[in-house]
Amino acid sequence: MSTLQFDGHEYDFDVISDEAKRQIASIQFADKEIDRLKAQLAFYQIARDSHIDALRQALTDYGIIPEHLKQ
Repeated sequence: MSTLQFDGHEYDFDVISDEAKRQIASIQFADKEIDRLKAQLAFYQIARDSHIDALRQALTDYGIIPEHLKQ
């Protein structure tokens, strides 16, 4: 017997309605998509930071960024 924990209550999964099961499936899908998008955002944030570092280096090499502004 599998159970569902929700809002502080425990439900027998085998006896909940088909509508409740559809809602659970939708929530699980949304959770997976949120996790996927969070991972994708983290990837793009790292890529963006890398490009910022490369731009800073390119400008420094060209003599544009003053020494005191280098990070």
